[in-house]
Amino acid sequence: MGECLKTLYVPAPRKLDRYRDGDYLYSFQLQKLQDYSPELKTVRSKSLLFDLRFYTRLALTLGRRRIHLPVPRKWAWKLSEFYRMPSAGPEIERADGILAYERYPVNADRPVIWIAGALDIEKMRRRGSPEREIQEEMDFKREANAKAAATVLTTYSKKRLFDEAVRPSKPTQVIPFLQPIEPIVADDFVAKWRTVPPIKLLFIGRAAKRKGLPLALEAYKILQRRYPGKVTMHVVSTLQDGFVEIPELPGLVHEPRVSHARAIGMMATSHYLLMPSEFEEYGWVYIEAMAQGTIPLAADSATQRELLDEGRAGWLVTRNAEAIVEAVASGIEAPDSARALAYRALEHWRTRYAPEIIAKQFAALAHSSLG
Repeated sequence: MGECLKTLYVPAPRKLDRYRDGDYLYSFQLQKLQDYSPELKTVRSKSLLFDLRFYTRLALTLGRRRIHLPVPRKWAWKLSEFYRMPSAGPEIERADGILAYERYPVNADRPVIWIAGALDIEKMRRRGSPEREIQEEMDFKREANAKAAATVLTTYSKKRLFDEAVRPSKPTQVIPFLQPIEPIVADDFVAKWRTVPPIKLLFIGRAAKRKGLPLALEAYKILQRRYPGKVTMHVVSTLQDGFVEIPELPGLVHEPRVSHARAIGMMATSHYLLMPSEFEEYGWVYIEAMAQGTIPLAADSATQRELLDEGRAGWLVTRNAEAIVEAVASGIEAPDSARALAYRALEHWRTRYAPEIIAKQFAALAHSSLG
């Protein structure tokens, strides 16, 4: 095994446990690749100066965003930028290559596997991004792709956007996000789907409005009238993007936040995850639901069609309450069909998104691109 082992350096600071932003956390998740592949070892920097620079810029960025501090844009931390990683230390000296997420280490002296973000120009324009910023991001991605030994996108829909907008000089490829989770135990899956109804619905999302909580609640009201006593709903949300009234209805519970471990446990006992978002860059929670034998329900969009295997591993619906009602009603009126869909979702996770599958793809890429 030692002859084929590849060591990947993941530039990341020491972790703050209470900061839960997904893009921030992903570098730490990448460090767990070695837990799932005997061909990979991951190391990270141990530079206090790097940590100080990183968290100072992050604090300035949060201040600029949340309390509107007059922080110049060039001082703010962002995903699409070149930066200087620590360039010395035994952990770096042992590395065969660098595994970088979004930001690109401009002083890298080893081959870089770069996990890039898509460039959705139309979405940036809808959000009011100036053409200058769009061009800056395009230039950054084009240059980073030219420097990288390999460029990875996390979905085929993102790859298409990247290739069309950036016109990269080197080919790109797709490896989904690594999500280090364990699947539901087989006996627990059987027990959960043997005891329906009641159907247990779950909503998890800080940005409740964007993620479709008002639609999910409206659907729950209809389901309560149509199937009294046969459906419950648990909502986990801080209502981060605006107040949403949580009505007092039978079987409806609301919690502002739970730990990630408890969220996974709640999925393992739920039948449907309802998250009909206006948009999702990816949607980690859909993948987590599939791993727990829970049917994910998502709005029908390109990325979610890909994640849910064109509807073979979950429900893809138009964004209205009646469409959600009909999806959940099938679980009440045709439980065998719903159970089969949940099982297909679980099997899709095993073959496409399980961490062992993702680690195997990264190992193969490391051997082909790092020599």
